[in-house]
Order: sequence, then C-alpha cells, then structure tokens
Amino acid sequence: MEPFHRLVEPREDVRNGAMDKSVYAASLSDLLVQSDAGRRYWNKDEFMNLTYRTDGLKTALEDIRRRLQEQAGSGFRQIETSF
Repeated sequence: MEPFHRLVEPREDVRNGAMDKSVYAASLSDLLVQSDAGRRYWNKDEFMNLTYRTDGLKTALEDIRRRLQEQAGSGFRQIETSF
C-alpha cells in the first residue's frame, strides 16, 4: 500500500505547518456565540469542508434533521469520537 502522503494532497495549512489544531477539539461554548473560535461551527460550508463525513456522522445529521424538521425520533444523542 502507498503511504498516505502519496495518495492525497494535504490542505495548504497542513503542508505549511499552520494547521489550527483546535479543529480536532470541539468546544461547546463556541457554539453559544458567533466568535472567531466558533466560526467553523456556524459556517456550514467551512464545517463540512473540514469534516470527514463518516456513515455515523451522516446518520447523526439525518437523525437531527428529522428531529428538528419533523419532530420525529429521539431527542437524545450519544456522542462518540473514535480515532
């Protein structure tokens, strides 16, 4: 198997060492206000560009959409982060 750095082109911020490591540590307080730190959560395009959409994330987003738009499904969600 080829090394990952030969299979994909890293983003510019990763290549030049300026990557903001806070993208890997969500802070719920950043969701409460539209601050610079929370911009990636409030801007759906930026969030989706920085987020790998796993099957679990797709399912969670669909469940949340259904709950908010259709008042269907459970209002509880167990959040799990695996690396």
